[in-house]
Amino acid sequence: CIGWLAANGSPLSSRAVLVVLLLIFWQIPHFFLVMLNHKNDYFESVSPNMLKYLKEPALHRIFMPWIAALAATMITFTTVPSSLDVNGRYMILGNAVFLMLIFSYQLFFTKMPNYKLLFRLLNMSLFLFMMTVFCTLIN
Repeated sequence: CIGWLAANGSPLSSRAVLVVLLLIFWQIPHFFLVMLNHKNDYFESVSPNMLKYLKEPALHRIFMPWIAALAATMITFTTVPSSLDVNGRYMILGNAVFLMLIFSYQLFFTKMPNYKLLFRLLNMSLFLFMMTVFCTLIN
């Protein structure tokens, strides 16, 4: 966003707001997945953390609205007037739907979710989104 403002972009433009929202909605699930990947360390820690107060199924229920908000922000990005072509819009839409489906399946339909897989998927999904936007905007 600093680069956006340095290039004389409006701080309240729809693109800038969506990028900020995207990073906010990505950050919470990212932290949750780090915590769940290292849950033994967090249980042994003397500092307070969510794993000491909530069981994993409760965390999963907290987790999904953040993933849904991230996916919705990605989808909303396709509706903003820009030079995104149709293929880029479909890639973003598919990315968001795939993210929701995999997270829903892993968190609610498996006994032991693969948090490392979800961590990689979350980060790769954001990377794919950013590369799709970047590549379609420079053409």
